[in-house]
Amino acid sequence: MVLYSSELKKGDHISRPTQTASGNFDHHAIIVDRVRGAIFRIIHVTDGGQGSAKHLSASVSSRSASAEVREETEDLAKYINTGKLTLYQYRSGECYDADTVISKARKRIGHFAYNVLKNNCEHFVRWCKTGISESYQVKKAQGSLPVLNMST
Repeated sequence: MVLYSSELKKGDHISRPTQTASGNFDHHAIIVDRVRGAIFRIIHVTDGGQGSAKHLSASVSSRSASAEVREETEDLAKYINTGKLTLYQYRSGECYDADTVISKARKRIGHFAYNVLKNNCEHFVRWCKTGISESYQVKKAQGSLPVLNMST
């Protein structure tokens, strides 16, 4: 949990809660830099205005949905003030330096083949940080909902 915006640095992996048509999830992003106060430039996966229900149906049918990686400005104050912004810690040597993380993320700006189970915002951010595309949210959901363990 992030208590102060001053805790956030470029290259950091953050998440905040988001509500979609398919349920409540954490939305993951990379911090690029602070604009002022709790307003930051971030790089993240967005649905490209398609809506999350399309993403879920595309994932279940083994098709990818249209999404985008974007660099945008976001005010994180409401998440910080309510204790709902998470900062992920990586052990020394476990991830790339901040400049490499941001460079990897910027190289992916544009179309993103979104799949809620195989290629979501957490997969993207963890790949930028470590070079490994994985989602702990998906692993947790698969463990509690056997239907998600089906071959996709």
